[in-house]
Amino acid sequence: MRPSLPLLLALALPALAQGFPDDPAFGGSRVFSQGYSPLGNSACFDQAPPGWYVGVIRGDLKPKDQTAAMEPFRGGFPSDATLQAQALSKLGENPWAVRRGSAGLSLSLAGGVHGSYTRESLTGLLAVVDLDPAHRGAPAATALNTTFLEQRRFQVDRLVMGVGSMEGGTAYGVSLRAENWRYGSNRIPLNPPLGPIGFGDPDRLLDFSRTEGKRFAATLDAGVVFQLAPGLRLGALVDRVVSATLGDLKEQPQTRVGLQVDLGGGLAVSGEADLNEAVRVPVAEKQRSTSASLRIPVGASLLWLLGAERRTVGRASSTSFGTTLLLRAGAFHIGAGMRFGQDRPLTGLGFRFE
Repeated sequence: MRPSLPLLLALALPALAQGFPDDPAFGGSRVFSQGYSPLGNSACFDQAPPGWYVGVIRGDLKPKDQTAAMEPFRGGFPSDATLQAQALSKLGENPWAVRRGSAGLSLSLAGGVHGSYTRESLTGLLAVVDLDPAHRGAPAATALNTTFLEQRRFQVDRLVMGVGSMEGGTAYGVSLRAENWRYGSNRIPLNPPLGPIGFGDPDRLLDFSRTEGKRFAATLDAGVVFQLAPGLRLGALVDRVVSATLGDLKEQPQTRVGLQVDLGGGLAVSGEADLNEAVRVPVAEKQRSTSASLRIPVGASLLWLLGAERRTVGRASSTSFGTTLLLRAGAFHIGAGMRFGQDRPLTGLGFRFE
């Protein structure tokens, strides 16, 4: 066996948990994926050269102001009504955070055949904020405030088998996902029946790891890519064709479409967006995203990738940016990238061997 392609070390934001760094914030794309990610577009499975792929992702995903929004609650709750209103409003605008850890192994075969195994853990935090003016100010009013934090933990072992390839300018793909889930949840009220007002140490809220429920789920994913003209491609994918209920959360089908244009000289730009909102673990809110990516060749052996994503979770939106440099030196390719974020940045590592 010899290393031959991407050693990707990146600080980036995946659109979905995958276990493999192949997404818009790496300068990549879900609709026009590289073919080795089990949750990319199955129509692109033949884009990955045959071989084994290993991927690891770890870190936090949150709006850029989420940490600052939690700070006023570290030592309790402000006594001043104006400060209380400001703290609750900022928390309502930045209510969610996710901690993600995953590792996966995939096999790509000639003809676009894909097989993979991924183990993944996700911890979600969601603030449900009571902004009623009558529920802040004096202690008696503050005692009526119903703001609470919801913690959720999901762990999954995922097997994926799929096939996808292009023929006559059109690529079709389908994959079967078999998932063994464990999950748990917890609620932290701002005003507990006993004890001080507040949420405790915000730095430890994503350490929640309890799971008490179990569920096996199977589903299909499907995708297509059309070559509309030389250098112009239209693609679409459906994530989770068959719905799955995990505890009290129900993941339903979500459709994503994209357009990719070659600008000449290896330069390419793509844009893509979810057409509908759908709940995705570990947060009990419907979400959708829009993203764009740019591929810029810099000389014969260096490729510069830029990516951006706008994600909406419930009524709160956040934007992230990332960049990656890929160096191709003969059979060995290596890349490094960064997501412009905060706290425990989401990092990804992947490589191929054959």
